[in-house]
Amino acid sequence: MDVARDRPSSSQNPSATILEASNLSRSFVKGVERIDVLKNVDLVVGVGEMVLISGVSGSGKTTLLNILAGLDEPNDGFVRVDGAVLSQLTRAGRDALRLTRIGFVFQEANLVADFTARENVELILRAGGRSGADAAALAAAALDRVGLEGLHARFPRELSGGQAQRVGIARAVAGDRPLILADEPTGSIDQRTSLGIFELLRSLADEGRSIVLSSHDPRAGEFAHRALHLADGVLEPAAA
Repeated sequence: MDVARDRPSSSQNPSATILEASNLSRSFVKGVERIDVLKNVDLVVGVGEMVLISGVSGSGKTTLLNILAGLDEPNDGFVRVDGAVLSQLTRAGRDALRLTRIGFVFQEANLVADFTARENVELILRAGGRSGADAAALAAAALDRVGLEGLHARFPRELSGGQAQRVGIARAVAGDRPLILADEPTGSIDQRTSLGIFELLRSLADEGRSIVLSSHDPRAGEFAHRALHLADGVLEPAAA
């Protein structure tokens, strides 16, 4: 049994739910072929819970996270984030929800090359309505929280792959957004650095953030409270 997976977070409240997805289905048409990527997927994530979604490349993990973030829409089913049903929001409403309640961590850091680390984090905060001074202070605090003290003024080209990914995580957590969706955040960095990213995400869950992490790295399960596996469009508990 995976001890870390079964150990509750000190901040976890099992009775409180931040994310609920029900009966999600998503298909694409390629030529004359219909490809069912998600089939009646259900998912509930509690406050302070870190949930791993594993699966091979192409299994639909990114599609699922994009739907959970409101970046894509299911053919059937619904997603509720922090009490708001995404399908009932306008596009502007979904954008506003992502800016204030949902942080997204991409496989590639996707930093703006001509902006410093702090400016990359400030950018999302200012888009969410924070003032310049407030955004700068929150960005600095977020960078410090992910272990980048003293690197605020560095440009992406001056950062290692792991440091750049930490900037991406800082961008996702800045402003106290309660839900973080991380799509293969260690896919482009080395194994040793990957463990540090998993540890960081787990520590954020221990502080009360909710994390949904997709990864094909088997070590990710050591840090999650629950592990699920996506295969052939079906999401089920991962084998112990």
